[in-house]
Parts: sequence; structure tokens; C-alpha cells
Amino acid sequence: VGAIAHIGKKKINVPQLVSVTTTTALGTALAQAGFPAADYSTGTAQSTMARYWAAEEPITKAIEQIEATEAGFVRETKAKGIHFEGR
Repeated sequence: VGAIAHIGKKKINVPQLVSVTTTTALGTALAQAGFPAADYSTGTAQSTMARYWAAEEPITKAIEQIEATEAGFVRETKAKGIHFEGR
């Protein structure tokens, strides 16, 4: 089972964040899902989200929204971690 599958059914709650980079939004969402910060890495974000929040939202949907904003993608690593690649 991969990292995303491990947290895939979790629903998250993120209070509204203002003027936040996509990497910060992803880190906050993953933390809400209980994924350890030491197990994910990111490229350099090039997008800032005016506002980001999640209310009882599946982590997979949150990841998809952040990917779409950045035009990047999230992938699982060989070490069972998660990596976010910006555009």
C-alpha cells in the first residue's frame, strides 16, 4: 500500500489560509491527514493561493485542488513518502 492510499480515506479540516503557497497548503493538508512532515518533499512552488481551506474534505480531493492550482503533481516515492512537484 502506497503513502497516498494509506491516508486516502481521511477527511481533513483546514481553517482558511490567506495568501499561502501551494507547498504550504499541501503541507497543512497532509498534516491534517496525519502524514508525517519528514515523509514528504516539495519542489519550489510558483503559485500563491489567495485563500485555501478544507471542510470535511477527503485528502485526495484536497491534493487534486492544490495540484490544479500549481499545475503540478503529487506522486508517491519509492521510500513510501510523498513528493509534490511544481510546474
